[in-house]
Amino acid sequence: MYGVPICIGDLSATGVAGRNEGKFGTTDPMLWVFERRGDYDTMQKTGVQMDTLTPRWTETICFGAISGAGIGDWPCFEIRDDYDPNLPPDRPPLLHAGCVSGENLYMGGQYTIGLSNSAHVSFTVSQQSPAPPPTDIVVDRINDRFRHGAITNDLEAAGVLLHQFDAMDDDRPENKPWMPGMQHEDTGDRISAALVNAHMLREPSNNIPVYSFSLAGIILNPAANRLLCAYPWDVGSLSRHCWPRGVSEKCIPGCSRFVGDGDQWCKAGTEEWKFRDPACAWRPDDLREMMRVREEVRANNLRPPQKMWNDNKYYSELIFDAAFYTQHLPHSIEAVFYLDDDCGDAFDGPKCREYGIAAHRAIVSHFGLDAKAMPLLKLDLWNWQAPFSDVSPV
Repeated sequence: MYGVPICIGDLSATGVAGRNEGKFGTTDPMLWVFERRGDYDTMQKTGVQMDTLTPRWTETICFGAISGAGIGDWPCFEIRDDYDPNLPPDRPPLLHAGCVSGENLYMGGQYTIGLSNSAHVSFTVSQQSPAPPPTDIVVDRINDRFRHGAITNDLEAAGVLLHQFDAMDDDRPENKPWMPGMQHEDTGDRISAALVNAHMLREPSNNIPVYSFSLAGIILNPAANRLLCAYPWDVGSLSRHCWPRGVSEKCIPGCSRFVGDGDQWCKAGTEEWKFRDPACAWRPDDLREMMRVREEVRANNLRPPQKMWNDNKYYSELIFDAAFYTQHLPHSIEAVFYLDDDCGDAFDGPKCREYGIAAHRAIVSHFGLDAKAMPLLKLDLWNWQAPFSDVSPV
């Protein structure tokens, strides 16, 4: 039986240690699973469960036949919080750890094991080959999310998130184009994106509303990124710095105007957003209201006093936590894209078609992926049914 691969699922935990994260609540547990204690080459991660001490993870984790394994110390588990500004992004806070001991997992069934600091992890084991890869195609999933996007507080149901490479990103696409703040470290604690869907009011030239008609970029995965705040237009959020850098109880990069800024938030149901200068920011829980305001601004061709540019563009600006994004790489990126343009609308680069092709090559190479996992897409801003097409190299 020892040569049979197994999978573990129905993962849950109890007794998880609580952490005071201020306005962000309590612990956001994730589970790291190792074939051998401390062997990071074999480590597999679950997703993050937000604000809970009794998490349940939906992933199934599979192991191949492990040489010499039978009854003994494998697999090993670590429960970690998702983020701490004082720790490296790739080593978030360790809360609990422990290994299976004295159990023959090849027999299958249900198990509960104790971890350090009084936590327990439960799971079921099945004798089976690893689950087959998903059959959906990434480009179809993204186009579908674009078509069905709606005004909602659910980020995954709202549309597609486009970060276009700008002056903050790496000048060399073959270097680290996926890392925020390579050119400007002081703004590398946030990453911005425009939210687009097929039900938005169109730009005056009938195109999908984006920052640039030329710049290539990445599509952010809404399930693997943390939204900090949002604006219905470009407010020049790069000027909103935190010191020290990063998210804290006193400052949120791109959202707060200064440390201790307590009045930066827009109030849903009011029209103060029309007059506040500098602009107020919309909380993540008010994403729906921000999207509604963007539609009002576009319908009336408004230029509130805080709108950065008088360029007849009406794209939204969403601010995400760069540390969270970096920690969840490569899953925080769904795809790389470029626009078939002559780079005539690129003020931050130029980081256009050729940059996007080279950036895709660097990203998939660095993370050991292929085009099925992270494709290269072309974005047609005038196609409101299926704007993304797969142009991945064969």
